[in-house]
Amino acid sequence: MSHTDRLEDPTVRRRLIETAVDLFGKNGFHATGVQDICAAAGVTKGSFYYYFAAKDELLLTIHNDYIDQELQRNLAIAEKRLPPRESLRALMRSLLQGVSLSGPRVTIFEQEWRHLTKDEFANVRRKREELASIITAEVQRGIDEGAFRPVGSAKMIAFALFGMSGWAHRWYRPAGSLEAEEISDLWTDMILDGLSIPDGRRDR
Repeated sequence: MSHTDRLEDPTVRRRLIETAVDLFGKNGFHATGVQDICAAAGVTKGSFYYYFAAKDELLLTIHNDYIDQELQRNLAIAEKRLPPRESLRALMRSLLQGVSLSGPRVTIFEQEWRHLTKDEFANVRRKREELASIITAEVQRGIDEGAFRPVGSAKMIAFALFGMSGWAHRWYRPAGSLEAEEISDLWTDMILDGLSIPDGRRDR
């Protein structure tokens, strides 16, 4: 068995990532050294540098693990070609589910992304734009099919939806009084139907 074969262990890579998420969350990216991560994960520095060229690459991996899952899940929803209202509801549920499942990763990245290089952040921006484009396309489809009012740019509407879910990592707690699906459904109802009561239905 070669040295490379001995190092090629996905459980070690995953342990490094999970350990980094924990330490970055507790101590911050800057205050957490590679040796701290290795000691907590129970691996050598050689193992760390086999999987990651540097600490900022590990930070990028934490983000990419999250966003790649989001892309896969939301693209699968869009490809079903559900009626626009159902599709938008499913997308909003998916986005908030991502925050529910990966909240610490989202928080860490939002706090520490400035440590990435220009090229690394360009990769992040490309993937986020790809995710936003899935939502934009579904909003535009709803407008084109007459399911949504043409209130403005589909892209601006999609950015608003993306932003609502993206900010939830600041306050959403899985153990709270509302499930992620309940919150996303509330948002979707508000978006689709608005808050105003039509004149003919208002209490007099």
